[in-house]
Amino acid sequence: MEFVLLTEILMESNPLDEIKAAIAKYPVDHVFRKKCEMAVAVREERPFDAIRIAVELNRGNAVAGFIAEQIERAFQSRSSLKDSDRAYFLQKLQRQAGERSRNLKDSDHAYIREEYSRNNRKLTINQKREIAEHLGIHESKVHKYVNNLRDISRKQQKRKEQAEKEKRKERERFKGSCQSMSPLKNNSSEL
Repeated sequence: MEFVLLTEILMESNPLDEIKAAIAKYPVDHVFRKKCEMAVAVREERPFDAIRIAVELNRGNAVAGFIAEQIERAFQSRSSLKDSDRAYFLQKLQRQAGERSRNLKDSDHAYIREEYSRNNRKLTINQKREIAEHLGIHESKVHKYVNNLRDISRKQQKRKEQAEKEKRKERERFKGSCQSMSPLKNNSSEL
């Protein structure tokens, strides 16, 4: 029954004034009234009110308004961006929408490695963004690949250090065995 009534609210053929008058008869904190108000908000294209009401229905009363305000601010701030920022976001959204294959091409890898080496194995966020824009890929891919390069160099460094430690230990063992054998030579010469 409730589902049918909520569906009727969403249908544009039914007048909203009559629906709002009927909803007003229920107590303000009644669950069914909240659900109806949410359906009215959806029909009136007020997504933030619908989100706030949905959060309230899920027992998030203390934060419902805050969450809706934050979502609304984020939505409004996008419309008030500078032209350069707007162009950046549009480009970013276009890249995400028409995203290339999940893997970077070999030429992309080579270019990122070259830039990484040229900048002394350090890239700022802006440099990563410029590389991504140059390659026409999402900057998260550049970030991940740079992190992989950094991890690989760290692992190689650890392997070198470990190999050097093992060589030192082997030399010490060899020296120790040579020193322990030297008294035997002295004893055999005495005989």
